[in-house]
Amino acid sequence: IAALLLGAELFGEGAWRGAALRAGRHYASFVRAAWIAGAVEDVPAAPTSEDGYAAIMAYVALHEADPSGTWLNLARRAADWTMTFRYAWNVPFRQETLLGSYDFRTRGGDQASSCNQHLHAYGLIALPEMLSLWRATGDAYYLERTQDNLACFLQFVAREDGDFNARRGMVSERYYQTDCFGPHGGLLTLSHAWSVGVLLHACLTAMAEPDLDLSGSASG
Repeated sequence: IAALLLGAELFGEGAWRGAALRAGRHYASFVRAAWIAGAVEDVPAAPTSEDGYAAIMAYVALHEADPSGTWLNLARRAADWTMTFRYAWNVPFRQETLLGSYDFRTRGGDQASSCNQHLHAYGLIALPEMLSLWRATGDAYYLERTQDNLACFLQFVAREDGDFNARRGMVSERYYQTDCFGPHGGLLTLSHAWSVGVLLHACLTAMAEPDLDLSGSASG
């Protein structure tokens, strides 16, 4: 939906805008029912945090394109639903584990889904939209949760070759706050391009947002 709206703006394609509006109306019932699924190929029939990010991006874009509609309420609903995947506390880790030895804080991290019970940084893809939602609603909750999200994933960027056995600039895809698919307190020794990309995307947005204050985030 967001891509259709951007394309409509850039190329003057009214049909794309119309398609986005129809899609927004279609998916509204799923958002209201708090059952958003289908975004992830390996979890096709169950809700995941990634479904929430797609919905936030879609309905914020729809609100910006059509402020007179009911899109803002749907964007809030999508964000509130997505926050059920976001950790509001810090999971304790044994000091002997990698996450424990680095004092990794889980507050602000999102569990991927009930099927994939690890933390991932993909929520940063919707950081600009979360800030837009905060401005549109005036609700500081969205700003605070966004600050937590970015602060969480600034903790583990390899500072040099060999830092947590990574190469400089690498960012893990998975942080194991449970023992699902990996040892509790470990992380996946794989740095995807998207793992680094969403963090850079979020940081570039944060550089232009003076109200995004990371002091104190991910530490409580």
